[in-house]
Amino acid sequence: MLKKPPALAVSVIDLTDGRPRMIVRDYRDKPTGKIVQKSELVREMPLLDVLADACAGGARNNAASSGAVGSRMLISSDALEIVQHIQATVQGYGSSHDMKAQMRAWAAACEADAPDTERAAAAVAHHWCERIRALHYVEHELDAPCPVCGEFFVRYADPAGGWVQQRALCWNVTRAMCRACGEIWEGEHGMRDLAASIHRRI
Repeated sequence: MLKKPPALAVSVIDLTDGRPRMIVRDYRDKPTGKIVQKSELVREMPLLDVLADACAGGARNNAASSGAVGSRMLISSDALEIVQHIQATVQGYGSSHDMKAQMRAWAAACEADAPDTERAAAAVAHHWCERIRALHYVEHELDAPCPVCGEFFVRYADPAGGWVQQRALCWNVTRAMCRACGEIWEGEHGMRDLAASIHRRI
């Protein structure tokens, strides 16, 4: 039996706004000195932004234009194929200069149509989400605390119960970010600054 894809609206939120996740932070209570835990709602990077990073490659890195050997970042052919399929599907909906607006307008039109149309669209959108998440550089993590908030790890609420722990710092081919505080280091220069900040803390 085939697994039913999530609702169309869920995948569209993942693509355009980023999936909301509950994380737990450790804080020191000043009056008592004890470590207390607080839950906080954060959002993942929208998957269309992840896809844009993958397609842009060196074009989003100022150093890449210098022509120096090894400075240009690789562009994912898989990502280009995904974005072409998305563009062909959502073309004609919403603003032609805003893929997120086109995505939302396409989804709204599918939801307003017959139930079969919405189910087919939900399967397509879920497939896009899975393919974008499967891009290899989405999963890279750094074994160091964030130089801004100091967090090593974040913990996400697992829908099945309990918590899932991940490292706070992660990176892809164009930027690094902290999953705990949301700080972003863009391009080669930004990631060099991050590396220098981490080294100073060691």
